[in-house]
Amino acid sequence: FFFFNDTATTEIYTEQIVGSVRCVQETDIILFTAKKSTPPMMRALSKEFKQYLVFGEVRQSEQELLKRFKIESLPTIAVVTDPENYEIIKYEGGTTNKDQIAKFFREYAYQKAQKHRGTGKLEQLNPNKLENQHCGPKDQNFCTLFIYQNSNQLSQYQEVLQKVASFFLDDPIRFYTVEQGSINADEIFGTSASTPQLVVLRSKRSKFENFSGDYTVENLSLIHISEPTRQAEISYAVFCLKKKK
Repeated sequence: FFFFNDTATTEIYTEQIVGSVRCVQETDIILFTAKKSTPPMMRALSKEFKQYLVFGEVRQSEQELLKRFKIESLPTIAVVTDPENYEIIKYEGGTTNKDQIAKFFREYAYQKAQKHRGTGKLEQLNPNKLENQHCGPKDQNFCTLFIYQNSNQLSQYQEVLQKVASFFLDDPIRFYTVEQGSINADEIFGTSASTPQLVVLRSKRSKFENFSGDYTVENLSLIHISEPTRQAEISYAVFCLKKKK
């Protein structure tokens, strides 16, 4: 499995990626091909959509992936709709009309953007949201958790947090509040921190980052949505709220 690069000199990031299943889960567009090099048109399209879509390539030698995706002929261009179950939507217009292919990609990019937008709201994280995969192991969005001690502390920061949530409306990040007694924060994040505590997490990858600094709109609006680097002590698959007795 190969990832596209947006340059003409490097065909892949430097080498073939190990772990094709993992790669598929990170890819939006796949070119299934018998050629040994990426077509210039696909390179140009990957550059055009590099801020919105991740491009990958499956070569003829990867028979196992071709079987899983049920590819019967090469070349085939497809968007990945369910990577865990190898479900795709094939582009049926051939592989030569760049404008038509770009239109196909653009529609998918728009749908993806709508799906992964923030809500612009500060919400309370509860068991129902977890059951619907909010901040769960399949959630592809970033989750920001504001862990507070009591209602007075929440009221103190609520207005600031709501303004920040509105600021990130067009980004794949959602803001939640959760009471300290309802979550095993010290176990999940590997540290026992005093409240309030703000954690940006990528549930699907079991990665997180703690926010440090003053809780002002200016500071919180500078949260950079990049891949968190700290590994959680436990999988977010077991991340859950304690049930109150």
